[in-house]
Amino acid sequence: MYRVDPSGRVDQVVGEDQVPDPNGLAFSPDYKRLYVISTGRGPDDTGPGGNRDMHVFDVGSDNKPSNRQVFTDFMVDGRSAVPTACAAMWMATCGARATPAAPWATAA
Repeated sequence: MYRVDPSGRVDQVVGEDQVPDPNGLAFSPDYKRLYVISTGRGPDDTGPGGNRDMHVFDVGSDNKPSNRQVFTDFMVDGRSAVPTACAAMWMATCGARATPAAPWATAA
């Protein structure tokens, strides 16, 4: 993941080693936490894909993420509760369409 500062400078702030196949990011209302989905392997992916979990980072006063933790693995009682439980977060699918991941929304 990359950050573009107001001057146009581009910096990588989260690498594939931290969150494989990052997708679907969101900030907390106060912008002090960054949530990132690690998507699983898609049907046309050639790499290993992500871990199908969500990570959370603290966002410092320098606007850089740190202190990565796994927020959820989307497992409830041993069953996958795919990211539809994440209100107000958007993520792309391997079918090249956007799917709103919110309880009140349905996939296109």
